[in-house]
Amino acid sequence: MRGKMTQKLVVSAIKILTAVFILCNSSGIAQTALKQKPTRPILMTNQIEVQFETDVDLDRIGSKSSTLRLGIPTLQLVLDKYQIKQAKKMFPWRKGKDAMAGTDDMSKFLIVSLPENSDIYSIIDDLEKNPYIRSVSPIWAMPIYEVIPDDPKFGGQWGLNEIGAKDVWEIEKGSDTAIVAVVDVGVLYTHPDLEDNIWVNPGEDLDHDEVVFDLGDVNGFDDDGNGLADDLIGYDFFTGVTNSDPWPGEDVSTADIDPKDFNGHGTHVAGIASAVANNNLYGAGLAGGWGGGNGSYRGPRIMCIRVGGSYKHPDNPDQETGYVNTANCAQGVDYAARMGACVVNCSWGFSNFSAAMEAAGLLCNQNNVIVLHAAGNEDEYSPNGGYLDDLFLGSPPMEVALSVAATAPGGYRASFSNYGEYIDICAPGENIYSTYSDHYGPSDAWIPGTSMATPFVAGLVALIKSHMPHYTKPEITALILDNAVDIDAQNPGYEGLLGSGLMDAYASMANLPIASFEAGPELLGPAPLEVDFTDLSPNNPSSWEWDFGDGGSSTSQNPTYTYENYGLYSVALTVDEPKGTATEVLKNLVMVTADTIRFDSIRISTSGTDQKVVMPVLLNNKFLNKGMTIQFQIKMNGENVGYRSINFDSISTVGCRTDNFESISISPYDRVNSRYGVLLLSDISGGSNYLQPGQGAIVNIHLDIDYSIPDGTMFTFDSLSLGGAPLRLTSPYGVYYPEFISGKIFVKDEICGDLNKDLQVNILDVVYLINYKFKNGPPPEPVEAGDFNSDGEIDINDIVAFINYKYKDGPDICGP
Repeated sequence: MRGKMTQKLVVSAIKILTAVFILCNSSGIAQTALKQKPTRPILMTNQIEVQFETDVDLDRIGSKSSTLRLGIPTLQLVLDKYQIKQAKKMFPWRKGKDAMAGTDDMSKFLIVSLPENSDIYSIIDDLEKNPYIRSVSPIWAMPIYEVIPDDPKFGGQWGLNEIGAKDVWEIEKGSDTAIVAVVDVGVLYTHPDLEDNIWVNPGEDLDHDEVVFDLGDVNGFDDDGNGLADDLIGYDFFTGVTNSDPWPGEDVSTADIDPKDFNGHGTHVAGIASAVANNNLYGAGLAGGWGGGNGSYRGPRIMCIRVGGSYKHPDNPDQETGYVNTANCAQGVDYAARMGACVVNCSWGFSNFSAAMEAAGLLCNQNNVIVLHAAGNEDEYSPNGGYLDDLFLGSPPMEVALSVAATAPGGYRASFSNYGEYIDICAPGENIYSTYSDHYGPSDAWIPGTSMATPFVAGLVALIKSHMPHYTKPEITALILDNAVDIDAQNPGYEGLLGSGLMDAYASMANLPIASFEAGPELLGPAPLEVDFTDLSPNNPSSWEWDFGDGGSSTSQNPTYTYENYGLYSVALTVDEPKGTATEVLKNLVMVTADTIRFDSIRISTSGTDQKVVMPVLLNNKFLNKGMTIQFQIKMNGENVGYRSINFDSISTVGCRTDNFESISISPYDRVNSRYGVLLLSDISGGSNYLQPGQGAIVNIHLDIDYSIPDGTMFTFDSLSLGGAPLRLTSPYGVYYPEFISGKIFVKDEICGDLNKDLQVNILDVVYLINYKFKNGPPPEPVEAGDFNSDGEIDINDIVAFINYKYKDGPDICGP
């Protein structure tokens, strides 16, 4: 019992469970591959899915094709009628109590082979009438986007192939609702293959731009009330270890907000679990999402928690090694549970009693947080493992951590892996490829160790939690352990010492219900935006419930929906199907825009000298923006104009909404034809310069106008494509195209009554005055310009005076 423990809490360095890395390579960067539009589903005419009633004995039917003779006369008549002779178990791994999914016994599902040219619907009709049949469904070849990522090192990631990653990605690629806490020596969150999947603490993300380690959010306050100020992406709890010399360049000072990895171990672990898949960079994590960015398929988040660092090896000062501080480990585990992680990866040793770790472990149990612990690399047997491996807490007692051993290709125990009755599960750990931090430099490496096996299981937990967010810790644990592959035959002498066997990601998820859909043809554009939604759920759902993200819904299978208002919308489909209820949520799927870019309309008077004019370009943006492209041409009275009449001088952002943007440039620059392009870019490498939603000037264009321009001349500023889109805005969610409103410079001494500055006097000026007076609209500039009857007040009488002047030959509102 804890109250009788006399051993002191040991706050010492524990060696990270990693063998020496053997190879590091850098990787290049390229663009994300695009998905191809799928073809239509194809009906499979040689097979059907048949679910038998629970009292039908199917024990003689195996996972391979078997003779279908069940000893039931009425059923055999139907089978003989259509010459049906062969079948196989659909879910051969589902046996006994583990086969039950609600009232359905998954061991009673068969794939039944049909003779060539069979009348499939007649067969289905006859079978459905038989009392020994619960359901019959046709089988379809569903169109898919082939789940083979374009990452250049994927082919060498043998561990992913060993555990069925390509097959499990057909079911689930991972969702950003699942959080993987990497409690380690930190994570290189700037690594190109990790950055898109780094968790951003919403309570500390003051400008809500989800920028990773956004220094613009640092204010020294505990904004989310969790006891830590500015924990933007996790925390650096590491306070160092005693009696050891830190490796030159390592951060071993005090706890701080920056959990960046110097050593490389934590970055390697993070990449195995959740490196971005299908982004044409490095390799793929098991739960990495698909393509990165802020789109609909971004993967589970990586919570960066630093509890250790690099030191000189005590026996060889020329060798770098890693340590963690056990007190910091307890902090990190507790933080992860509190901040919403679904799984905590602990790839380090922990052998001594710790009341703090017990408290953290109990919280994990109470909050359904899976804790994973590396078994160790000493090639040693133990019946109980270390302290964390044999810890059961709560009522009823629940195991805190799953202990993970390592395998080599083929399911053989890795020669270095520890083993014993305490092992729960095995995962690939022999020379595993992943991301790496080479002393803060992004790189990659092949590293062996139980440290590398553990995050494979973490990735699987994240996939399960993404797919079934309501699943509890016991449910997830059972799903992983019960579907592991028995590897006793490959490992004689280690029977019962390698847990449930080798993890099988596909088998763990194959029996879960699946909801899937696609949308199109356009998912981005101005309102009204019509979107077609197509159900792709493979298991013959019986009902559909759509949530379009703006309050709209539907129960049709394939609805069409029109978005009427601007916004960024996530769409969810919930289906009821034979395996249960499933929901797919595609985040930020539909983007309805209402942004405008307009050049101002201004008036200048004739003059005997050249005039310098500033033309503001105004943006009304509804979304965050980090880049703007504006291409335009200046014309005079509708005709091309030479630079001698109006000359482009320069651009500036001083006093504009973008005055903190790093880059403003002019390209292309065609002075002869008065055609120009303006490019504005923010810099988010060390902080956030995202332009927040709002309206106002984003750039001022400085012009010189020739003195000889006659009164009545009109210069117009029109959108023009000079290569690519003439107008483009870049948001965190993608590139989109605003509406363009042209601008004017009118050379005129006076335009009386032009309140809205469009260089015309018409009914729109009446509307402008009404909006100002009665609807809180902007005032005239100057305000007295709206006092048309010169009585010192702006009221309904001025509106009457304007209408009488403009449309009823009334008195001149501009006076004598």
